[in-house]
Amino acid sequence: MSTVPPSHHRLPPELISLIFDSVGDSRDWLTLKNCSLVSHTYLPQVRRQLFAVISLHLRSHPNPIVIRDVVRRMKGLCDFLQRDPDASRYVKTLKVLDSYPVYDSEWITQQTWLPVLLDHLHHVRYLTFGCEVGYLQWSLFSHQLQYSLASQFTSPQLLTLTLCNLGSVPSAVLTTSVRYMYLNNITTIDSPEISLVMEQFWQALPLHSRLACLQLRTVSMANTNSAWGVLEAHADKVKLIKWRCWEGVCIMCYISTPISKT
Repeated sequence: MSTVPPSHHRLPPELISLIFDSVGDSRDWLTLKNCSLVSHTYLPQVRRQLFAVISLHLRSHPNPIVIRDVVRRMKGLCDFLQRDPDASRYVKTLKVLDSYPVYDSEWITQQTWLPVLLDHLHHVRYLTFGCEVGYLQWSLFSHQLQYSLASQFTSPQLLTLTLCNLGSVPSAVLTTSVRYMYLNNITTIDSPEISLVMEQFWQALPLHSRLACLQLRTVSMANTNSAWGVLEAHADKVKLIKWRCWEGVCIMCYISTPISKT
């Protein structure tokens, strides 16, 4: 039986949403959890706030987060989404970013729960993947993780894609329909072997470029060549390019160019 007082029913839904938005913005998770126990009518609003952002990363301070913590979080999310698949529609932002690569990012490259979690999420709008320091090679990922990431990158729901410090990324993976893309130290590869393996996957995804803004940070000639390849793939749609070039003593430049169509 609902314990909400009758006055609740006189509150406009827009006002209720604003209240929950305010509680969510203040990151008062305990209050949100308590609200979910007041009435089942509050549950969608609470879940919209609690699951809007999923962030998976290691941290050494101020509150350390180690591999077992991240793995436990991934497993718990997978178990929850298996019981209630509809809850995945509340997840709009996903961040998988290694900021502490002393373990060679094994929680990304070797953990089996990560691709399982990715396969549960079908409504992500903002995706960040990679590592803040160090470098990840796409070839070290399991086939399941490669397919799960490719599915996320090419999802028609995805609006913004941010990739950091990744190597040997199949160029076809970046032929996405996102509106905004930020590539930080990314190297692509156009391997016939990779294309053959994933050919059936790509044929099932009729993509149309809608990229409006492309941000690039390149630190090597390989990065630069890869950036040109991405730019050519989206040249007919992109409106703005922001390109931060090599940061060594040899050359450094920053380009912000609106693209005019003739």
